[in-house]
Amino acid sequence: MVENPGCPSSTFLWSDGIVSGLIRRVSRMRYEWVLLLLAVLLQGHIPFSQPDVLLNWYSTDDAFYYYKVAQNITEGRGITFDGINQTNGFHPLWMLICIPIFALARYDLILPLRLLVVVLIALNTGTGLLLYRWLGRWIDRPIAGLAAAFWVFWPAIHGVTTQKGLEAGINAFFVVLLLVVATSDTANDGVDGSLKVGLIAALALFSRLDNVFVVFCVGIWYTLYKQRLGIPALSLILVGAISIFSSFYLRLGFGRHIAPFLGSIYGMLVIGLGVKLVTFFWMGVVQGAGGLRKSQIWMRFSGAVVLSSLLTGGIMVFLNLVGVVPTFPRLVIVYDLGITLVLGGWVYAGLLYSGAISGLSQPPQDLLKTSVNQWLRRGLGYFLPLSILLGGYMIWNWAAFGTPMPVSGQVKHWWGSVPDTVYGQPADSFLRLLGISSNPNVGSWWLALSPFSGFVKRLIPGISSMPEAVDGIAFLILLGVAGLLFWAGRSRLLRRLGDSGWLVLFSGSLLQTLYYGGTLYANTRTWYWVNHSLAIVALGGFGLDVVFRFMEEKIGNLFRTIRIGLLSAAGLTVVMIFVFQVGSVYYPRTAEGEGSMYRLEAQKLMALTEPGAKIGMTGGGAVAYFLQGRTVVNLDGLINSYEYFQSMKAETARAFIDRMGLDYVYSNAYIVTSSYPYYKSLKDRLVYVGAVFDTALFRYVQDQSSP
Repeated sequence: MVENPGCPSSTFLWSDGIVSGLIRRVSRMRYEWVLLLLAVLLQGHIPFSQPDVLLNWYSTDDAFYYYKVAQNITEGRGITFDGINQTNGFHPLWMLICIPIFALARYDLILPLRLLVVVLIALNTGTGLLLYRWLGRWIDRPIAGLAAAFWVFWPAIHGVTTQKGLEAGINAFFVVLLLVVATSDTANDGVDGSLKVGLIAALALFSRLDNVFVVFCVGIWYTLYKQRLGIPALSLILVGAISIFSSFYLRLGFGRHIAPFLGSIYGMLVIGLGVKLVTFFWMGVVQGAGGLRKSQIWMRFSGAVVLSSLLTGGIMVFLNLVGVVPTFPRLVIVYDLGITLVLGGWVYAGLLYSGAISGLSQPPQDLLKTSVNQWLRRGLGYFLPLSILLGGYMIWNWAAFGTPMPVSGQVKHWWGSVPDTVYGQPADSFLRLLGISSNPNVGSWWLALSPFSGFVKRLIPGISSMPEAVDGIAFLILLGVAGLLFWAGRSRLLRRLGDSGWLVLFSGSLLQTLYYGGTLYANTRTWYWVNHSLAIVALGGFGLDVVFRFMEEKIGNLFRTIRIGLLSAAGLTVVMIFVFQVGSVYYPRTAEGEGSMYRLEAQKLMALTEPGAKIGMTGGGAVAYFLQGRTVVNLDGLINSYEYFQSMKAETARAFIDRMGLDYVYSNAYIVTSSYPYYKSLKDRLVYVGAVFDTALFRYVQDQSSP
């Protein structure tokens, strides 16, 4: 039989992968539709639920800060929580989404909450689909599918990204979208591609402003991708940041007394990381000069560490002597040198072993000449939209609110520097500095540590009373598991983690952890760690892929046959756990005839106060949203004005509150009478009226010196 030259033969179709590629695409689309259908079937009834069921979805008071501000904006009161003070204590992109939705609140307070559930479910499901596409390029697709299903339906993740009603969902969506686009072959060339990646990075940044660390790391990796310099550069940045923070805390210890040294820490981070990167590049460490013996490579590395640490220390000493940096402990230089040598040596060995070091034989000056134009095109295309949008945002904030960045973050930094607060304390150990805790509000890596912490508590009786010991042991076990995975996957796993962008996500997440842990930031919350959870779920996918490949090598076709069954059973288990959660958590727990706690509290407070009253609260998001005919003023400062924050710092908040004409204070009695700053700003101003549940209501009397 003579084949028709005008028609491709079946051999041609199969050999070129056309048919097999089509089958893979159909299979992928089928899974995506299944995931989407499951998300709709299992959650689609929530927006149409009775109000009491619906409000069980919203599990944190902080979300209502957004909703009340958005409602006030649409009703012409300005960007304000209380209608009195202008505020910027929110992340901008989520507020932009909330504004049109809560324009409907003037007609029905529940209707916007129904619509927002739809948005939150769509964002979380979209993140799962993007996660599937991102991971599916690097690991077995069924495993990528399990990771996506885990993200969409696992209760601990769903409770943060979807149920809380905050910016966590849009944060996860745009960060994964950024990784998908930045690692795509079609996005890696041309100015248009760079601008597209940069604009998506801007959306990720404005979804949560502390995404600046992930966005920065993606930009470095993306700019240097062609020469394979991104991962070595980011690794050295991480080592430098860990070394500098650790050096200061080794010298000074943990505690609020570190506050005068924060300027030195920030200065050394900027100067030190810049000096280290330039030195390591110019000495051929970043690119790993080809043709050198191992002894020569390590001599170069050691020389670069010593030179960069001494240069950084010398600059810091000079700045201290001329008064630019007021305080700088000299011993920090020695600690930085030692930590960088040891930690940097381990990291550099891993880079060499995995092949992440490019081994370019060009001298640094020649590499700079041949690559600088490409770096400029890609770097400017990526960072220019970011810089313009972020600069415009900061200028607008300065003009409108008197401060370039949200006041809420500044308030929490201040909380970490003052005594006698009820808002927690900053990191007090190296474990906390690195985010190693199973407490989801404190530990950025809680999703990975929690199972091992539970195992340790069951294994060692009585250790539950020593949480840091539990977390430390759990972390060592986690490191052991990770080590086994890297041993099983060998250099192939490390290369995939680098090429896929996972190491970029991890680098940005760890820098974010160091920022919060190393700068006296208090009262971190679970939704701060969404990027870390993404990294953990993705690493779980990579690790499972390594395990399955290892088992296939050892067992062969038998394991290949049961693999899909195991993955299907795991996915079904995740879905069934979620179904149980929907039934046990979202349906009302109040007595028959009662409303939700949110609305019930507002109703009882209205019964104790007169229309038009101004009520101060330490918090108050949900009460402010549901309270009718009264005004709630936020007293902790998170969603108040920059001027009010400055008055708290200067201990002149009493006069500020007097000027507002406050009528009541509604709060936990201990907080407003015995904790800083309230025991000063509210002293001799409070007369007890009554209580709603366990929360006290006081009348605020300006001329009252005693009850």
